[in-house]
Amino acid sequence: MDLVLDAGALIAIDRADRRVAGLVELGRRAGATLVTVAPVVAQAWRDPLDRLAWPGRSA
Repeated sequence: MDLVLDAGALIAIDRADRRVAGLVELGRRAGATLVTVAPVVAQAWRDPLDRLAWPGRSA
């Protein structure tokens, strides 16, 4: 079983959101593999000033 992470989940993990951490832990206990895709990583990537670097947003 795979647990597919979207940009919101990656951002929540980065911010140490307990709800998402709990869901990830439940998936881990169930034997799920965490997966995502490159465009999702690119969407959630942060710039050096720790601001969300959303596409189309000027820095």
